[in-house]
Amino acid sequence: MPSLALTIFRGVIAIAYTFGGVTHIANLSGHGPPAPEGKRTLFRSLDVAYLVLDAAVVVGMVIGSTWGYVTFFAAAGSQLVLYVGFPGYFASTSDERRQLRGLVRFHVATAAAMTALLLTAA
Repeated sequence: MPSLALTIFRGVIAIAYTFGGVTHIANLSGHGPPAPEGKRTLFRSLDVAYLVLDAAVVVGMVIGSTWGYVTFFAAAGSQLVLYVGFPGYFASTSDERRQLRGLVRFHVATAAAMTALLLTAA
């Protein structure tokens, strides 16, 4: 039986990743910020991939399945690789770089908190 803290945190993650999924839907439907010139295909592909991954995280967190944790760490880890490894590809203005740093902090903090909660639950 998972701890109350882990159960609550799974709910927080589900809400956050629902918001992420809605953001990807907005981007794909033309209601988000425009993709930079020459990067539209890549950005649309990433929106599709992360929409699917975010949906899997949400469902997995809600039902508390093992694959939910796997998809969570896959989503957080892969976004960290992209945002830390290739920041210039995703952010060209100072405001975009600030937003990107916020996303990096979010993913590091949530992955660390999830790891700690899972280790204490074991």
